[in-house]
Amino acid sequence: MQLLHRSPPCSDRPAASCRAEREIGVGRVLVDDWAPAFSPDGTKIAYVTNDGDREIAVMAADGTDVVQLTDNSTRDSLPKWSPDGTKIAYEIDDGDKEIGVMAADGTDVVHLTDNSTHDTQFSWSPDGTRLAFVRAGIGVMNATGNGIRRLTYSRDDRDPVWSPVPNSD
Repeated sequence: MQLLHRSPPCSDRPAASCRAEREIGVGRVLVDDWAPAFSPDGTKIAYVTNDGDREIAVMAADGTDVVQLTDNSTRDSLPKWSPDGTKIAYEIDDGDKEIGVMAADGTDVVHLTDNSTHDTQFSWSPDGTRLAFVRAGIGVMNATGNGIRRLTYSRDDRDPVWSPVPNSD
């Protein structure tokens, strides 16, 4: 089991804090990076690089094999793995927040939304076929970006979460 968190470098904080992290086996401390998301099988971590132009990267759970998946002029953030681990949905901010999805290796990039309204706070359905999201209320779309359906219209509605698939055992 690993716990990830964002923290300033050890040189910028009390030595006891860094020593405690090592003693409890915290694992990789994301110093300048943020929004870590473990793959469903726990072998990889998608995260946001903070190099001035936010991009999505993936690394092995032990911190090795770092691969930057996006490299563009937009600020990409909030990576979320599909339930089967084959895709990563993420937020694209080019002044207006949109939702994109790509294969887990960074190929097959698709912008699912493209409009003048912020589309954000997305959540994969347990079967990976749909995404719930916020667009001045809660909406649902197919994982391909089509079939958008508004469920609510209140700007106060946010953070959609799917219930898990019931266990058939």
